[in-house]
Amino acid sequence: MIDEAVEIFRELDDYLGLILAMANLSVGPPAGTRDAIDASIDRLTEGIELSRIHGSDRYLGLMLGNLSLLYESRGDIEHAHRLIDEVERFGRAAGDVWLIANTCEGRSSDALRTGDLELAARMAEEALRIYRELGDRRHASQAQYFVGICARVTGDLAAAAAHLNPALQTARATGDRQVELRSLVELANLAVAGSDVGTASAWMTQVFEDLRLSDSPGEAALCLDVLARIALQSGQSGQAARFLGAADGIFDRLNTPRLWKHDVDAYRETAAALRGALGIGEFERLTGDGRALTVDEAVAEARAFVQVAASTAPGPASPEPPPGHPLSIREVEVLTLMADGLSNAEIADRLFLSPRTVTSHVTSILGKLDLTSRTAAVAFAIRQGIV
Repeated sequence: MIDEAVEIFRELDDYLGLILAMANLSVGPPAGTRDAIDASIDRLTEGIELSRIHGSDRYLGLMLGNLSLLYESRGDIEHAHRLIDEVERFGRAAGDVWLIANTCEGRSSDALRTGDLELAARMAEEALRIYRELGDRRHASQAQYFVGICARVTGDLAAAAAHLNPALQTARATGDRQVELRSLVELANLAVAGSDVGTASAWMTQVFEDLRLSDSPGEAALCLDVLARIALQSGQSGQAARFLGAADGIFDRLNTPRLWKHDVDAYRETAAALRGALGIGEFERLTGDGRALTVDEAVAEARAFVQVAASTAPGPASPEPPPGHPLSIREVEVLTLMADGLSNAEIADRLFLSPRTVTSHVTSILGKLDLTSRTAAVAFAIRQGIV
């Protein structure tokens, strides 16, 4: 439908409508093929030029930010950096804090690529703070997802769960399928870090049941990397090697790399473990079989694997990994906003709840934590890494 809108606005010479349609077309990453990335770059470049000519500052900043992500996914890091810098200059000159938050997200992603987890966390936390102040729940969920990744990679699994679970719930509530998928995958990674094959498989079952991975080969490849680790932990080294090979084959055909350093490190560790378990010859044979799979074939094999693994793996196959505290996802959201200094009325407005409901949540938080004040609850949140 948006493609049709682009053509209609073009015929009418409605430049503002055309810019708006192109901005909507550009939201989120492409399906993953190199052709799709190039097509999105062309479309965004046209939209950016129209924005410069006809004046649409917010959409210009949005499209510049999305264009930087596309160049990053294509491996053109230098070009992506220049665009991020331009968005930041543009946002600060215009006094647009939303664009500044968008820039922080871009810098967080770039820091994850280089492995600078301290910078990645700092930038993601700043983006999260700004989005929350603006009441932008959709973009806040993506920033919180980044914070959760940083916590997981640094080994703070409780803090990771405290961020990733709310990110998933908010993504579902706001209809952000990209953040929903990535949060599910990251929660599976979190379970793998805790050697909980059942929970990891349960998370991945949701990925393969609910989302159309065959339409997004890049995302499918990242999921296959995770499944390789799950299969390895469950003692199925041969299946793990097939999944790893299938992921390699997709990345090769897309001509795109694994971007983030922790993903590259995890891939290398898995490959080394499988070579040791299988022997080099058998490892090469099985990964070669995986490489030969199409995306649809690999997704079908993955779907069958997680369904069995989730029902037969030892240990709990809980839909959520334990967060390290007794609070619900909504209570964590309320506590996070309490830590930001918001009153009950302000929290109610931010979360689209009634003041009475927020008061009930605050009372429940204090009761569950056996505390008597908001200050003590905030101190708990800081110690637990929730904020």
